[in-house]
Amino acid sequence: MIYDEDEADSIVACLAAAGECGLNGVLEPWWEDHIDFQPWQTITPDILHGLHRFFCDHPLKWVRKLVGHAEYDRQLSALQPLIGVRHFPDGISHLKQITGKEDRDLQRTVVAISAGAPKMTGNCLRATCAILDLIYILQYESHDDQTFAYIDEFHSGFHTHKIGFLEASVQTMKNGE
Repeated sequence: MIYDEDEADSIVACLAAAGECGLNGVLEPWWEDHIDFQPWQTITPDILHGLHRFFCDHPLKWVRKLVGHAEYDRQLSALQPLIGVRHFPDGISHLKQITGKEDRDLQRTVVAISAGAPKMTGNCLRATCAILDLIYILQYESHDDQTFAYIDEFHSGFHTHKIGFLEASVQTMKNGE
């Protein structure tokens, strides 16, 4: 293959221009000649990043903010160690990166730790339970009309009760905490 410096420069320029627009630089996707092909119907979702990381990046952070990071770590470290479940004797505040298994282990403990915290309202707890139920059921290997109904129920339950997190966040900002 003959190296064409002008072509290489134009590819670099194209990628840079695409990056400025938030695109990846793919001008002609491989499926463009396949009539009626919809790639999003054939690509399975990534459970680790789609569900578990979402939980740790959003609802878990909301809960920890309401419970208090130090208190959350204290209660997490006080839980009885169980075989097959990671025990966090020093909490999680010091962790830089966690695995998917640790994400799931944290999901198993969040309701027990957060229930009864002064700022954790009933709506916050119901929203947390709904999102956990949704995460669990979305991991089923197959779905039918009944599981789709559960998915709708848990999804709408989260959106109904998420107002608790918004109210608690506003209250926290008003009190300067």
